[in-house]
Amino acid sequence: MWKKKKFLWVVVSVLVVLALVLSACGPKEEEPTTPTTPTTPTTPTTPAKPAVPTSPTGPATPALPAELVKGKPEYGGELRLGYWNPSLAFDDCFRPYWFTQTFTVTNEKLWVGDWAKGPGGTGEYSQLTPGWAGGIYHRGALAESWELVDGHTYIIHVRQGVHWHDVPPVNGRELTAEDVAFTLELKNTPERCPVKTFQDFIPGGLQSVEVLDRYTVKVVCQPEMIAMSMTQLFTYMIIRPPEMWETYGDQTDWHNACGTGAFMLTNFVESQIVEMDKNPNYWDFDPLHPEYKLPYVDKVKYVFIADAATMQAALKTHKIDWIEKVPSDQGDTISASNPELQYLEYLDHSYRALGMRHDVKPFDDVRVRRAIMLAIDQQGILEDYLQGKGHILNYYNPPYPENMSNFVPFEELPDDIRILYEYHPDMARELLAEAGYPNGFETECIVKQADTEKLTIFVEYLADVGIKMKMNVLEDGAHAAMSSSVPKAYPECIFYSGGTAVPRSIPHWLHAVENFSNVELPGVKEAYLNIFNNWFDVEKREAFVRDIHLKSKREAWFIAFPGQNIFRMWTPWVKGYHAEQCVGNQTRFNWVQYVWIDSELKSELMGK
Repeated sequence: MWKKKKFLWVVVSVLVVLALVLSACGPKEEEPTTPTTPTTPTTPTTPAKPAVPTSPTGPATPALPAELVKGKPEYGGELRLGYWNPSLAFDDCFRPYWFTQTFTVTNEKLWVGDWAKGPGGTGEYSQLTPGWAGGIYHRGALAESWELVDGHTYIIHVRQGVHWHDVPPVNGRELTAEDVAFTLELKNTPERCPVKTFQDFIPGGLQSVEVLDRYTVKVVCQPEMIAMSMTQLFTYMIIRPPEMWETYGDQTDWHNACGTGAFMLTNFVESQIVEMDKNPNYWDFDPLHPEYKLPYVDKVKYVFIADAATMQAALKTHKIDWIEKVPSDQGDTISASNPELQYLEYLDHSYRALGMRHDVKPFDDVRVRRAIMLAIDQQGILEDYLQGKGHILNYYNPPYPENMSNFVPFEELPDDIRILYEYHPDMARELLAEAGYPNGFETECIVKQADTEKLTIFVEYLADVGIKMKMNVLEDGAHAAMSSSVPKAYPECIFYSGGTAVPRSIPHWLHAVENFSNVELPGVKEAYLNIFNNWFDVEKREAFVRDIHLKSKREAWFIAFPGQNIFRMWTPWVKGYHAEQCVGNQTRFNWVQYVWIDSELKSELMGK
């Protein structure tokens, strides 16, 4: 069995080692554009370079890079990103955000994550994940300001002087309150926009949306839902022009892409490449270099490379500038062979977990779910399979800086929860007997091919306590369709992957596709309301967040596979970058507008 095998690899010590930043000679640059109201540039602090704790049970707060940016930002050049998922979509009304990876680059939300509070600035906000911290560490984007009127009404003041991309039929006109109201009403109408509507997050949706003048929108939500409504609306809703919907019916065709974002979608070849050109009329400035107008680079390319080894080779030979999700052992090898590359090793926000339908036997019995947890040696998997590089408490609430106010370290967990993360097969058998399964039971779990190795480890442990789990391996498309079905289409279990570190909104998937276990437990919806009804009282809000996370662990809603460390890596001429992924909630890749290419260093290192 897996857990009895001897491992041949050498366990490498767990330290986050940041590659040396190569200094560049004075970079060439365009004359910066000065904003109407200049502000004093923020000088980012240079944090110390900590090590990741070797104990997987401690709060392994990710290290923040200590990059010292020399010289000033530079305009021009091309940023080439290695990208692994060719299944792109271009309208989040019809596909979840993880398929619409250009939409938050071409289009914008009312709020955006605050770049100045990220690793290049104060370090309060890791920006490593697509998680919901952007609803806390935010600044105004298309909403210049906002105000609360009463317990269910708020006013949005739309930023003036923002223009749509200059493509027909929108033709570069100014953004107005009508555009915001159109998007609000669209997202409030499930028949037109079925994926992640307001009803998924806000009980009853919105009551009314009213345009007061060219730049002002009034929103009325259900009583006492104002915090929930604002945080969801401002951080999830991507503003789109009504002309595209009036002309084409929606924006699912990439040719119909049009936004106010820093880049314009100009080319897409399925499973090969996406190209986006700089928006010459973009409105925003760099919060860390406020005299510089964004974006810096002329072009961004997503280069689709399905094979991981091929993608890594492309980075090593400088054919692309950036890759992510590199396993830690491979990251060590790459950084040794290519010491010029920059990188960050950190705990992956993505997870693998066993979802068990709580509405079918035997998984409706919490004793069965707890028995499964007790039967699995989480610590052993971490130490042997993951070589000690990871964390067993990564599911939905990884210990990043923005989560530490609601994260409970392993050693501080209540005894009845902490024991579930320990290895006690005898206790597992006793619980199964109490639940009426003294000889165990048979079940089936759907899984995609890429995850069979991890699920096999679980299967072997479960066999020791009499649970015979058969794996039903599906191709990726079939697995995705079954996992996103509502109601759930799989008979009993699913081994699935997720990627959102959203501790403050964990109950939201009760109303959405992410509820992989069909959880409908008493008190969960109430907790959801408690979190948002106390949103502006930080102490109360974070206490409710901690409570719901403890509840999910105590009742074994899901069985997560230990999280693993991964690398994010990039070429040394990509400047102003610190391993960010999302600057805000589910705004993947919008960091590209803040970084620049050091052309002189690139020429020097590439021999051109």
